[in-house]
Amino acid sequence: MSLTHTRAHTHTVRAHKASIVIVASGGLLLMIEKGMLSGVETPPPRGSRRLAVGRHIGQPERATEDVESQILQDIRNRTMTSMCSQKNMPRSLWSLTPQQRKTLLQHVLVNDEYRFLYCYVPKVACSNWKRVLKVLGGALESVDVKIKMDHRSDLTFLSSLKPEGIRYRLQHYFKFMFVREPMERLLSAYRNKFGEIESYQRKYGAEIVKRYRKSRGGKGSRVAGDDVTFAEFVRYLLDEDVERMNEHWIFTRSAGLARVPEAHMPERMTRYQKG
Repeated sequence: MSLTHTRAHTHTVRAHKASIVIVASGGLLLMIEKGMLSGVETPPPRGSRRLAVGRHIGQPERATEDVESQILQDIRNRTMTSMCSQKNMPRSLWSLTPQQRKTLLQHVLVNDEYRFLYCYVPKVACSNWKRVLKVLGGALESVDVKIKMDHRSDLTFLSSLKPEGIRYRLQHYFKFMFVREPMERLLSAYRNKFGEIESYQRKYGAEIVKRYRKSRGGKGSRVAGDDVTFAEFVRYLLDEDVERMNEHWIFTRSAGLARVPEAHMPERMTRYQKG
């Protein structure tokens, strides 16, 4: 395979992945409107791989993809089950500290008409899914409307409800969320917040530059914070108190960043920054 063909294939794959969010949101929207969501159950920790293989007899490539997808889903479900079963993990919403409970409830969106709860994770296509909820609520005509996203208006958060209302919805509504590979999510946050949003550059970028860059200018000089390197950002994440972290990159450290040996950190950072 030639280098040109390889690059073309890579661009095609990336474009396909980028379109998945739109397709997936449209599919979920259709399921909700057709009343199909009420019949959907949470996948069991151990998926049936035999069904995936048998469904595509005569289509070896598709069958292989399905098996790999099932295995990956199986691993993820087992990891989640293992983590949630640890003794030090909270067993209910009400066993969390007040601040933890507040943070969680502020990230759960409610749709009473179709009886579901969506727990959103920043930098995991949450803007697009919020558009889906706004379409269902009549605030938007389509998820394809090109307007600046207001992340608060025309949305109902679980934190705005009374305890009895929260308990009822948690018990009776369909609940879902989406996750993303932690390092990809981290890089996405870095590129978006430090490359495009001035308020983040001023608040976080300037602090990072002052903390880690010796040649930042004389005392009292203004630091724009618009040129933070990925290496500086990673150092900041490893040093910063979790309680002070922004929601767009919180918990990345526990997801594996801190387990990267320091000797390999430059190589790892360069690979993600270029990728």
